[in-house]
Amino acid sequence: MVGSNPQIMERKKMLRKLIEAERTMISEEARFEKSTILCQRALEQIRLLRKASNSKHFILFTYIPFRAEINVLPIAEWCWQQGIQVAAPRVIQTLGELQFHYVSGYEDLYPQEPWGIREPISDAPKVESVLLREGCMLIPGIAFDPQKARLGYGGGYYDKYIQQLKQIDAANTPFKLALAYDLQIVPEVPSESHDFSVDMILTETRSFC
Repeated sequence: MVGSNPQIMERKKMLRKLIEAERTMISEEARFEKSTILCQRALEQIRLLRKASNSKHFILFTYIPFRAEINVLPIAEWCWQQGIQVAAPRVIQTLGELQFHYVSGYEDLYPQEPWGIREPISDAPKVESVLLREGCMLIPGIAFDPQKARLGYGGGYYDKYIQQLKQIDAANTPFKLALAYDLQIVPEVPSESHDFSVDMILTETRSFC
């Protein structure tokens, strides 16, 4: 990213490599158990957020898990069952940014090249800009710290998206909720001015809010 500090970029690169390696080592059985606990904890928070918002347009903005990421799909399934709208991101390569589209089930998701990450189908309706601040956004990440700073995957997509939301209405953005394994919590995440912090982090044993 333009204007990034080379030393901080190198620290980020090393931390990504370390945490990704540790996360990949989690067994499939342990990953299932931990993801189940995390989804239950997240749903408790989402219920509270939905009740507090008193909005008819509450939306769950969710990423679609890939490889060793926490499986957050049970949260989307619960929302579908409850009639809560769910939106997932599409990467617009030509613009280098994200766009969120409504998805009503797995049939609205399709693997994209080159990595096979599932994204909304091309004709899925896009979330209107006026509603982008309504609800809860599940934020993916490699590492987080107790101050709620986030280390992403290096593409800058979520950093750019959150910045765009703030430009629309700085005082009203979706509640940014991060789910992480305990091993993803580090003492300090190297951060720059364009990086954002989340509103809450939940692990299988801890909460940071």
